Amino acid sequence: MQKIEAVIFDLDGTILDTESSYAETVADVMVDLGYPRPKNFDIWYNENCTGRDARHNVKLILETFGMTSDFNVFYKQIFDARKKLFAQSPIPVKKGFFELYKYVKSHGLKIAICTASNRDQIELKFASAKLKLENFDVITDSTMQKNPTDSKRDLFLLTCEMLGVSKENAIVIEDSDAGAKAAIDAGIRTIIVPDMKENAPEIRERAWYVVKSLDEIISLLRF
Repeated sequence: MQKIEAVIFDLDGTILDTESSYAETVADVMVDLGYPRPKNFDIWYNENCTGRDARHNVKLILETFGMTSDFNVFYKQIFDARKKLFAQSPIPVKKGFFELYKYVKSHGLKIAICTASNRDQIELKFASAKLKLENFDVITDSTMQKNPTDSKRDLFLLTCEMLGVSKENAIVIEDSDAGAKAAIDAGIRTIIVPDMKENAPEIRERAWYVVKSLDEIISLLRF
């Protein structure tokens, strides 16, 4: 087995317990704009938007539900709604993250975040969860993608490049099908920690490991 030199975390649904609030927040904004609340929107959102770039998601929602709202206005209203929510209710950190972070850090591995969020969203979420940006060696975000419809595949490879490690010496920790598939397609060993739903069988089969919580990963990385 190739030596592990770096651990790359996804953010939403992996480090932070944010995914459960996203669909509800977007639906609330749609209602505020005068549109009906879509039936089973949480299921649709989780299947089509989780783990993907926010710009892609906003465009998809506007098109799918026949909304005529301006893209930038809708995008900003969603961001403002989440900002208000996160200010009122601090974002929980997922079980086992701090234990895993300390273990990885104590063994001298590099630690990165690769996320479909943009920088403003990252800073907002970190402030709410009381995490520090400087505790991560590299943070790559959606603004580093040339096309918002692209998967995170190239973003994962860019993260490895910025860390100064080969993809063979890195591992990715993801929760969503879209994120895990992107990491696997990039040729990086991927550990899946399911968040709101079980991952698709074809994704689970390609993963390096599938675990129930972040702290279980420690036993997989015993040095």
